[in-house]
Amino acid sequence: MGLPGAGKTTLARALLARLAEQGKTCGERDLIGRLGSSRAGHYARLMGFTLGRGSYLPATVRLAGAVRPATRARMRFASRLAVWPYRLSVARARGFDTVVLDQGILQSAWCVLLEGSLERPTLLEKALADLFAGCQAGFAFISVDLDVKSAAGRIEARGPMEAPFNRGYPETFRLLTEHGEQLDQVVAAGVRATGAPHLRIDGSLPPSENAMKIDAFVDRVLSRSTTFAGSRAPE
Repeated sequence: MGLPGAGKTTLARALLARLAEQGKTCGERDLIGRLGSSRAGHYARLMGFTLGRGSYLPATVRLAGAVRPATRARMRFASRLAVWPYRLSVARARGFDTVVLDQGILQSAWCVLLEGSLERPTLLEKALADLFAGCQAGFAFISVDLDVKSAAGRIEARGPMEAPFNRGYPETFRLLTEHGEQLDQVVAAGVRATGAPHLRIDGSLPPSENAMKIDAFVDRVLSRSTTFAGSRAPE
């Protein structure tokens, strides 16, 4: 997790490459969105999964509805958040032992809160607790910390991102300044909900240096849990 521009994708790709060299079967964000080639079949499976195991859905809906102001973008981000238990079930169906995500549940939850205010933080806690329970997987978290000015500058340098980070440097800087602390709150809530291991790294350091820290952290996590998918969160 981390602000846009913090280097999450670069670090995730490096980790995936190293785990692949070790012979581990790893999934990543773009590989677990859909099971099969049929769009209709995908939506039918998603609907069946949600109806059968979607006990997390009410808390997700209440969270989205409690953030003010209400916007279409917020509802769209909430729908993406609610799909994560299904997406991780797709990862298991495809045989992935481990999944490395540079845009996962906590990042999705932060997007639901963006440009809004939540007066009842307990709704965030409940939604995340229910979502993680619905995933039936173990988790470990890595936070990539970067100051707002550097994050906004990196976004500007590489070109517009997906909304809402597509409005130019001044607006991106304002948005990250106003809502960067929300991401820390979401991460803290996720760690409390799972009791999972959590590593914080400095996104301003060279990627190679951070990759070494991530490798050591992941090796410790995997040595204490034979698999993320289908297991309890590592102690």
